Amino acid sequence: LLLGTSGNRAQSLAPKILLGINFYGNDFSLSRDADAGGGAIIGRDYLALLEKHWPELQWDKNSGEHFFFYTDDKDIRHVVFYPSLKSISLRLEEARSWGCGISIWEIGQGLDYFFDLL
Repeated sequence: LLLGTSGNRAQSLAPKILLGINFYGNDFSLSRDADAGGGAIIGRDYLALLEKHWPELQWDKNSGEHFFFYTDDKDIRHVVFYPSLKSISLRLEEARSWGCGISIWEIGQGLDYFFDLL
């Protein structure tokens, strides 16, 4: 473990470490074409996709993130991963258990209620 066990020198360095927490998500095309891939998605775009497609949110245990599938206007299937109160809460709990601080990536790209957890 990077931070070591309780009482050793590595553990005493934990307050000098920041855990990066993303406030943006990723939208991946599931196409087999050369255009397949993904890109960052910010809060307003995430909300627009939810409003347009009314997808079913699912939980991915491996990544600790919510995700959903949708099909765009060109009939290409996508998967979107975006932070939620649950995923952010889990990451904050992890930071607390390590005794380290947090750093938010792209603070203006998330949803306003994310700040309720801080």
